[in-house]
Amino acid sequence: DADFSWERTDLAPVLREAAKIN
Repeated sequence: DADFSWERTDLAPVLREAAKIN
């Protein structure tokens, strides 16, 4: 799960941008 944890943080900015567009 640790590996997924850091990957999640990497996707955080992407999700934020997606929310911004939405």
